[in-house]
Formats: sequence, C-alpha cells, structure tokens
Amino acid sequence: MKKIIAGIAALAVAGIGAGIGIAQTQSASANASSASSFSALSTSGLSSNVPSTQQSMLSDLAGSAQAAQAKQLFIGSGNTKGYSISATQNVSGGICVDGSYIAGCFDQFPKSGVVYRTAMNTDGAVTSTSKQLISGVVSDQVKSLSAQIGNQQVPITIQNGAFVYVASAPGVWVDQLVVSNADGSTANIAISDPNRPTS
Repeated sequence: MKKIIAGIAALAVAGIGAGIGIAQTQSASANASSASSFSALSTSGLSSNVPSTQQSMLSDLAGSAQAAQAKQLFIGSGNTKGYSISATQNVSGGICVDGSYIAGCFDQFPKSGVVYRTAMNTDGAVTSTSKQLISGVVSDQVKSLSAQIGNQQVPITIQNGAFVYVASAPGVWVDQLVVSNADGSTANIAISDPNRPTS
C-alpha cells in the first residue's frame, strides 16, 4: 500500500488545482497488479523521440540511464493536439510517466488498472474558458475507457497504454471514468476534481 500511495503522491508534481487518483487507495492484496502488466513500453515501433522537457523530468524521476530508454506513448490530435505522455521503466521495475499534467512513478496499478490525474487545460490560473483535463496510463487489462458525463458516455482514446481527455467545453465535468477490461468486467472510478464548482 505504501508504494501505491507514494506513486499517487508523486503524480502531484505540478499544476494548479490538480486532483489525482487511482480509483481509491487500496492495498496490494486487493487485486492491484504490478507495473509489469504494462507492456506498452516493450511494444516495437514506439517513438523514442521524447520531448526534452519530458526527458528531463523522467531523468529526475528514474535516473538518466532509464530516461534514455523512454518512449513516447501518447501524441495528441484533434482536441488533444499538443498533449503527450512519455514513460520509462525505473530500476525497481515500476513505471515513471511524464507529460500533459501528469508526472510520477508507481510500482503497481490499482485494481481498476487506471492511474490518472485531473487538471485544467491551462498552465496559468483557471479561468471561465478553462476545460477539465484528465490524463493517465492504463494496465494491459484495460481494453476501453470512457468518460461518463451525466447520462452520456464519451469514449477516451487509449494510445499505447496512455490517454488524455479534454472536455468538449468549459463547465463540462466528468462524473466517473468507466473502465472495460479484457475479462469482460467493468469498473467505475468516481472523479473528484477540486476545480469543479460545488453548486
């Protein structure tokens, strides 16, 4: 459990009004899966052209030798254009990620298979034009992910085990992430975002 909590804490590296989560903190005995269940880094054809800012952060997180092995997992397009996520394995076998408002290392995935962070799509102060952003990585067990907004489910693209979701408009908030797994099971992850108005 300490390793999961340390991983969550590490994900809160930067950002204004950020929220992080792994679908409720749970112990390793509660069906958490090791970071080895993240085969995306061993997929051939992934770009090792990692942006210099991400390379630098991964070097700080995992060491320069490990950062040299980093791969770019997510390259955004459409409403996620300009966002990216890169990752590398650390010396203990865990995963270190950096990019689009997420940075940190973790040794295991939670039972849901999703490690994520909430933020807003701005580097400055949150304004009336800011949109909710959720980014993260998923374990191999996760086959699809969607954002539930009221009664609507919006599919989220998973690219090489990583994802970035940006709301379609300011004031659109995700209530929960809906996870579909390879074994046919599903999980719902309630999203608590400190930027979301309470009234």
